[in-house]
Amino acid sequence: MVEINLKINKRFFNEAYLPYKHDTKLGQTRTIVYYGGAGSGKSVWVVQNSILKGLSSRRKFLVMRKVGANLRDSIYQEYKSALEAFGIAHLCKIRDSYLTIELPNGTQFIFRGLEDPERIKSISGISDIILEEATEFTLEDFTQLNLRLRNKKIKNNQIILMYNPTSKSNWVYKMFHDPKTDRPNNCEVVLTTFKHNKFLPPGYIAKMEDIKKSNPVYYEIYALGKFASLGKMVYTNWDTGIIAKEKLLKDNYKPHIGMDFGLVV
Repeated sequence: MVEINLKINKRFFNEAYLPYKHDTKLGQTRTIVYYGGAGSGKSVWVVQNSILKGLSSRRKFLVMRKVGANLRDSIYQEYKSALEAFGIAHLCKIRDSYLTIELPNGTQFIFRGLEDPERIKSISGISDIILEEATEFTLEDFTQLNLRLRNKKIKNNQIILMYNPTSKSNWVYKMFHDPKTDRPNNCEVVLTTFKHNKFLPPGYIAKMEDIKKSNPVYYEIYALGKFASLGKMVYTNWDTGIIAKEKLLKDNYKPHIGMDFGLVV
């Protein structure tokens, strides 16, 4: 076994994620949800943090997308990039044809889709599960995978979810975000946006600010990570209030009635 002495300055990471580092109390929560707007850096963080966790002890990670064909060019590539950034890729066993990565200490990362649940059942000894684009999965998928996470030989079994907000009708909203529903026990929910990502180029931030002016609804959902469903709104620059009857008479007010079903919140 190759011994690795990896020293990384905390400036390598975005500050918002440091409380959830794998060796902190919050970072050892059974279920951690990372959600928010585009460009928040949550996927990069989850990948980096899981590698550090895997280097600290021998583990077996199951990294998933609902459709396996989407793995190779998304989170699998993120892992390869992170290993290069850490300077240890040459010490790892990276098998592109099998979509597996093994760290020098024997920790395994197995990348799979959920097209065939029976294949997942055949993978034994899982210590951690990571769900990229977790909103693509169903509640039944999540429940079954969570039940699979029971490796008694390895401490701190975890399931990590990552996603950008979608409609409030998606199961993740009711389970993790609905104020009327209690969250699962031993669960942390972390909201981040592009404002938390210090590594973004200035041009990207400027583009976000342009969207804020041109399409405030889109900005709130895809930049700030608010749950809603997009549609074609007739008006967005309106507010509610009470107008005195005297003012209506003075201004010769004529009532107008309209309806807009473009946004469901």
